[in-house]
Amino acid sequence: MITFNPLEDNDFGIDFKESYNQFGESVTNELDGFYTKVNNNKGLTVNSGVNYPFKLVTRDGVSSNPIVDINNAILDVKVINAKPGKWYKIDWIGNGYTGWGTPNYSMFIGEYDEKTFTNPRTIFDRVSHSFPAPTQNIEYKLFTKINEDVMVSVTVDYSKLKKDRYPMN
Repeated sequence: MITFNPLEDNDFGIDFKESYNQFGESVTNELDGFYTKVNNNKGLTVNSGVNYPFKLVTRDGVSSNPIVDINNAILDVKVINAKPGKWYKIDWIGNGYTGWGTPNYSMFIGEYDEKTFTNPRTIFDRVSHSFPAPTQNIEYKLFTKINEDVMVSVTVDYSKLKKDRYPMN
């Protein structure tokens, strides 16, 4: 943090001292506002607790409610090489789920027709991507597969996930 020390009476001349002190006070005031903004910046967690990066859509006349844990935990999603006319959706998130044996931290990611949600295709699943247990609260996962042009990156705050799995509609 930058600090300002005003000049004392015996420092330099009176005109210089007043000018210097006014300048220092104005810089200090500006920096106080700047430091407040920096300290309030949520950085990676800016999307925690909001619908972004998700989009609420209606499918078959049904609009599902957002899952609070998911809105808190999924901080960013990027689909690279997305196909025109397609939606991409996280269908399932594992957070140590043991129903298939060893603890599972994978995600199922699907591709759907944008207008009708028909022709679903699971691009990534527990077989194609088996991630180890997270070693940090916030982790970055990159989903790629041989013979698949679509790639998906997901930034997850595992400290916000309270259940061992999250199936999503």
